[in-house]
Amino acid sequence: MRSISKNYDERDTLFSRIRLEKGTDRYRAYYSDKEALRKKDDPIRDKDFWQNLKESEAFKEKYLPLIEDFDKRAVKLHEETMRLQPAKTREALTNEELFAFAKQAGACDVASLTLRLDDFYSHHGGVDGIRPGKRHGAKVRADYPRALIFCVEMDKELLRFAPRLETLYARKEAYYRVAKTGASVARFLKKKGYRALFTGEHHYIAPLVALAERANLGQRGMMHVLVHPTEGPAIRLGAVFTDAPIEERKKREVIISDFCERCALCLMNCPTRAIKPFSEGRAAFDEHKCFKMFQSFGTDCGICLKSCPFAYGVDTARLEEGRETLDCLVREHLEKHGRIPKPLKMSPFRNVEE
Repeated sequence: MRSISKNYDERDTLFSRIRLEKGTDRYRAYYSDKEALRKKDDPIRDKDFWQNLKESEAFKEKYLPLIEDFDKRAVKLHEETMRLQPAKTREALTNEELFAFAKQAGACDVASLTLRLDDFYSHHGGVDGIRPGKRHGAKVRADYPRALIFCVEMDKELLRFAPRLETLYARKEAYYRVAKTGASVARFLKKKGYRALFTGEHHYIAPLVALAERANLGQRGMMHVLVHPTEGPAIRLGAVFTDAPIEERKKREVIISDFCERCALCLMNCPTRAIKPFSEGRAAFDEHKCFKMFQSFGTDCGICLKSCPFAYGVDTARLEEGRETLDCLVREHLEKHGRIPKPLKMSPFRNVEE
């Protein structure tokens, strides 16, 4: 088994790094041997980009509190579920029963994994919304043997308005539904006598994109985002870690990399050229350029998400038929949706059609 310390450490993620305060011992310790990375991180450090939203103050005062409320409710679900103790008597449980419950609770797709030590983060990065900054550097307790990995779909009509407030709303609303689904599944498992911890935007013990890839829920596309075979990148991920005796059940693998190389719409449409062609079969992505665009827009950019043909439906049965077929699939998408898909409906946040 590979050493976990060489794979995943939440302190190395962008959102952990840019929360480090200049001049603190933690800041100096982290960047002691990462001077080049520090110079890239410092310009984007600890900035509230929402205030750069290019809307009137009245608009922001009306709608930003709605988005902030999703965070508050999600954190509350985490806290309430963590306090709940498992029942003393364990009940029998099957994958079919658990998967059906998860989908009833809001998941659009599910899979299960038997976990390895290197599936977990080695250390917390202090980015969770439950105890912000308090866990930075603490070792992650990798003591759950199995996990249910799931996703919920985002509002694709709102994504068509990217890069506007609608994109941010779509992300936060979807993550709130991740929390609702995860909390429901965790409570379900605890009532059956099993330990359970759900993770989403506000609390992580493992990198969910890596877990979702291993479970074949999707693959990282050229934009470095998980692309689901039917929902595309318009999903948010969650997981419930547990000791319930469920079997490992992965989805059928769908290879999208060949399609991505023939398509590359996300790369062509990216306003900062943060997206690069595949390098040795993996996405090459500039996270600093991407996040600077978030800060500039004052909201989630999302142009790559709405550019991806998988968000609108790609016939996955044809993905292995060769380059001519892949080019045909791209042309079909362009004929129907254009290079950058436009909104089809009036925005619920505005009085006029975009």
